[in-house]
Amino acid sequence: GAIPEAVGLLTHLRVLDLGPADPASYATNFVTGTLPQGLGRLSMLETLRVSHGDVTGALPEGLPRVARLSRVDLSYNALEGAVLPLGGLPALYWLDLSHNRLAGPLPDMGALQWLPPVGLSHKLLTGELSGGLRRRPFP
Repeated sequence: GAIPEAVGLLTHLRVLDLGPADPASYATNFVTGTLPQGLGRLSMLETLRVSHGDVTGALPEGLPRVARLSRVDLSYNALEGAVLPLGGLPALYWLDLSHNRLAGPLPDMGALQWLPPVGLSHKLLTGELSGGLRRRPFP
C-alpha cells in the first residue's frame, strides 16, 4: 500500500525503513503510490529507506530540508522527475537513487564537502558534480 501523508505528523521519527529485509534477494516491499510531501517535515529523520517497491512520482520537495538525513535509499522504484539539490544535508553519507526513472541535470550539491557513496545508475542524468567535492571515507 501507500505511505500515508500523515507520516509527516510523526515529528520524532528517526528511521523509516520499508525496504526488504534482504536487499540482495530483490524481493519487493509492496509499497506503492507516491512519496508523501510530509516526509519533508520530519526534522528528526536520519534514515529513509523505501527500496524495491513500486513508488512513483517525484521526490518530495521538502526532502533537502531534512538536515539530519544521513542515509537515503529509494532504489528500485519507478520515481520520475529531477534529483533534488541535496547540498543542505551535511550528515548525508549514503545516497542510492538507482534503478528509477529520474532524469535531467545533476543538482548543485551546495554545502556538501564530502561526496557520499552515490547510486545513480540507470538514469537519464546530465551535467557534472560540483568541483569542490572530495570523496568521504565510508563510515
